[in-house]
Amino acid sequence: MAAHSPVTRILVVDDDEDALLIARRLVRHVLPDAEVVTLDTYQGGLAALLHGGQSDGLIADCCLPDGNGLDLRDRAVQLGIPHVIAVSGLVAVSARALRCAYPKHQLEPEIRREWAV
Repeated sequence: MAAHSPVTRILVVDDDEDALLIARRLVRHVLPDAEVVTLDTYQGGLAALLHGGQSDGLIADCCLPDGNGLDLRDRAVQLGIPHVIAVSGLVAVSARALRCAYPKHQLEPEIRREWAV
């Protein structure tokens, strides 16, 4: 009997509904069998990281109404989540993230152009 490989689980945290749809589409394009969990608040993302089971990746908006996505990124790294992306459409936030050596930071407008709903 063949062993089942575990399902890849990716958390996407963004308060913008379009961004959630785009991120889901992007993940499913690359990982068609992935479980994509979408959340629209910092608190929801934090709860999913701490109590929602093992995740393989996180895509988090830097500017959430109830917290900072860069803090979610830091928590995910502390928890050993191997793939973490912080996104922002704001140039000042993007520059801060890059200065802080977030190597997988992607600017949201570029994603929007390529993965428009």
